[in-house]
Amino acid sequence: MKIFTVLKDKGIGIIIIIMIVYIGIIFYSDISKISATFFEIRYEFVGIILSLELISLMLRSYRQKKFLESSDIKLSFLANFKICLIGMAMLVTPGGAGMLIKSHFLKKKFGLSISKTAPTVFAERYHDFLALTTILIFSLIFTFTIEAAISGVIAFVLLIIVYIIFTNNKWLKKIEEKIRKIKFFKNSFPANLEITNSVNSLKTRNSMISGWLISTILWSIDAIAIYFGFVAFNLEIGIFEAVQIFFTALMYGTISFLPAGIGVTEGVFIGLLLSNNLELSIATSLILFIRITTIWFYTLLGFIALKLTIKR
Repeated sequence: MKIFTVLKDKGIGIIIIIMIVYIGIIFYSDISKISATFFEIRYEFVGIILSLELISLMLRSYRQKKFLESSDIKLSFLANFKICLIGMAMLVTPGGAGMLIKSHFLKKKFGLSISKTAPTVFAERYHDFLALTTILIFSLIFTFTIEAAISGVIAFVLLIIVYIIFTNNKWLKKIEEKIRKIKFFKNSFPANLEITNSVNSLKTRNSMISGWLISTILWSIDAIAIYFGFVAFNLEIGIFEAVQIFFTALMYGTISFLPAGIGVTEGVFIGLLLSNNLELSIATSLILFIRITTIWFYTLLGFIALKLTIKR
């Protein structure tokens, strides 16, 4: 229960900080112009965007189900979807690490140890990063920017480093020992082979390929939703350019390891649009719109699922 309480409290605190940052960005960019811009949005695209995000969410749930099954954990699609939704409440934590809250509820509802299910959460984050990098590098074929290329190279190097570490059992064991020394995780990660076995099952060729394919598909759906965000603002920017601009900003935000990449993602996104001769108020309004219809939409659904689950 301690892990759940800490993660929930930190998640709420992070959200408050992010709201304060957003208020600062809005006032800096001229609140009156931003308000006027929001009145001109083609809101008929909001339904399309949110529908695409829901499809992406269902694919995330399916990916989670496949990863859990690789560790010999079989749950119904509905149960997986509920757990996946709960995890979204902590999506704004640094690197999405707060999504470990899913392991808490898997233990509470199904008696599954945290040490056995936690590797699934990290595998999901790894494959999200892998899919994001794949799409970003692919977009360079159609439109090249130095910012996107640099972020793609950094991400690729980080992915290789993490993969090498987790495919080396000796290094993995050292990481386990260090984790168990942390008071916060001491009782949740006992000295047994569950973590090693779970990690080994997730790094098999089939798990890696299926995880990458599912993740690339769901992030491609997210990319289409983001493009419709540009369309809703009547911006004549091609889909690959639009996706590259946002994914580049998102990549830098992710690498910064700040909660939801706050400040970094928004700053890079606005900077890239300003370099394309877009007005500051429009660029600011667009990033706020995209964030609301993506990460904040997921976070809202997550907190609703979390509250309903706690009440039962």
